[in-house]
Amino acid sequence: MYSIQSKIVIVCVSFLIAICAVSAEENVFGTKVLPGDSDIGRLIKNLPDGTTIGVWDIGLNPNFYDVEDIVYLDLPPIGKTNTNDIRLTAFSNNPAGSKVTPFDNDMGKDLASMNHPYIGFLNLGGSVLYDLEDPVYLHNPIISLATADKPGANSDTNSDTNSGTNSGKSVTSSDCDGFNSKPSYTEGCRNRVPTGASVIKYTDDGYKAVVPDKIADPKPNTIGKCGENSIEVIKGTKGYYYHIIGTDQFKVVSMNDALLLKRMDSLDESNAANTKGINTLTDAVNKISSLSQQTITNDVRLSSIRGSFAGTKVVDFNWDHNKLISPLILVTFPSDKNDLGALRYYDKNGNGQYDAPDDIYLDISFPGGNLNPVGFVAINDIRLTNGTFDQCS
Repeated sequence: MYSIQSKIVIVCVSFLIAICAVSAEENVFGTKVLPGDSDIGRLIKNLPDGTTIGVWDIGLNPNFYDVEDIVYLDLPPIGKTNTNDIRLTAFSNNPAGSKVTPFDNDMGKDLASMNHPYIGFLNLGGSVLYDLEDPVYLHNPIISLATADKPGANSDTNSDTNSGTNSGKSVTSSDCDGFNSKPSYTEGCRNRVPTGASVIKYTDDGYKAVVPDKIADPKPNTIGKCGENSIEVIKGTKGYYYHIIGTDQFKVVSMNDALLLKRMDSLDESNAANTKGINTLTDAVNKISSLSQQTITNDVRLSSIRGSFAGTKVVDFNWDHNKLISPLILVTFPSDKNDLGALRYYDKNGNGQYDAPDDIYLDISFPGGNLNPVGFVAINDIRLTNGTFDQCS
């Protein structure tokens, strides 16, 4: 009899553990709401007006968004990390989806604003609309940061156009748009060049970059300037590879984008003296880069896909690098009437305002989501916070 009772207890405990495990699995940053999940149908409200994307600029390149920088969902008052701001990338032992508390080392840090970020998706599901199979990204088309939004920063961002990218000052010229930090390649056993890739070399003390391409012309050509630093380009079979001399700033313009430009022949050495033509081409290339609808280096994954976890950044050679983003935008900052969704919170404690216990969702319940002050958690919404609800508590 005792043995039977013990087995019954063990079965019941195991069942409860399984339920709790499923619940915990549900409530993880970047997971999508699935049929049968316990939070389906929750009433959720729009986040406060002015909510934006903030960047703690701690990387090697001041005023440029790069891989070391920490990304936050910055709720009003914006410009500094405050209690209950959400980390969209991990910091120290704090994972993506965690909330800032007064006791954290990243509390009260100055935040720069991204330039025109938006949340979009890759259309992998096969339909025109956003599907469960489609991964979601925070896309930042321009890597220079809006440092004027920092408290105490120089508000005249257009006055400093002659500084180099290592000066620590803001460079606002459109020539500087679209570049990302890419350290120079160093040869060695641990840094083997992938099959099908090439090592290209520029003129500034042997700066090298590894690109997944064959090189049509290994000789770099000067194409323009970023501040006082020249920009050189090398042509491959798949695209054009730009580098700001004297820095580790690197940019790729695919051949598909380059074909939209009618004057790529001005890259040829024979036309190098055509300053006006070169400047026109540079402006066009930078415009294409800044308006790119492809995933780029340091975009943030907001859902997990193919072994790449939510809260990580896209880097070179990742399977989802340079992938076409759907023109159907989910959320823009600031919000737009054409957005397909909105960022909303579940008011768990019922006090009528967003605070510590509340869960945040990327809600795609209704087209034009930001026009509706409320919505309901539905299948395919994305959880943007961790661990604030538990069926087993």
